Amino acid sequence: MTVKEAILKVLEDNVGSFTYLEILKMIDTKNYYNWENSKTPSATVSAQLGSFIRHND
Repeated sequence: MTVKEAILKVLEDNVGSFTYLEILKMIDTKNYYNWENSKTPSATVSAQLGSFIRHND
């Protein structure tokens, strides 16, 4: 699963508004993505959410 897919899965499975840190925590809790090779997972989630907004995803 990609980071984008993991974020979308979290948003589909949960109702409400969430910060990028809350989304990151849910991704970690459900083991949707392996952050083993990532230096800044929180920045990655934040950047992906920004991309969603810019591209109306």
